[in-house]
Amino acid sequence: MAGKSSYAKASEQRLEYLANAADVYLQSQLAAALAADQRALVFAGFMATAVIALGSGAAVVLTGSTVKHCIGWLAIWEACGLLVAMLLAIWSARPTRWYFPGSHPQSWKSDFEQMKSEKDQMAELLADYDVRIAQNHLTMADNGRLLWNAQCTALGFLILGAAALALIVTK
Repeated sequence: MAGKSSYAKASEQRLEYLANAADVYLQSQLAAALAADQRALVFAGFMATAVIALGSGAAVVLTGSTVKHCIGWLAIWEACGLLVAMLLAIWSARPTRWYFPGSHPQSWKSDFEQMKSEKDQMAELLADYDVRIAQNHLTMADNGRLLWNAQCTALGFLILGAAALALIVTK
């Protein structure tokens, strides 16, 4: 990451352009993160529905006397796997430390009191934006991996469950 000194050589006009570009970048990260959270929560909703359906089906099968009870236990196993996927998806959409676009006016007070030049202020702002953008990127990558793991977990359990059901039915 670049520090303040990396930006000190740039013109004030270039610094202002870069600050505006960084602000837009942070806004884009925020939009992408909110969309990812929405995807994760929709996926979790589908998993919750599937868990309820499988649990209900398992209860019916296990309390009936004319069907194979192993199908009921298979449904419970599937429901548990999809529950894990649902929890991973919810965890990926949890509130996290996030760096939003813009700056708080109060954070400029010390710069004014120290009579820093506008160029120095902008150079420090850009160095701060570098940190914010990098941290947001890491947060998005971590949450993306969690959602990917949720999807893989769900798919894995569905494939294994379908294979197990095929073995049960063909016996």
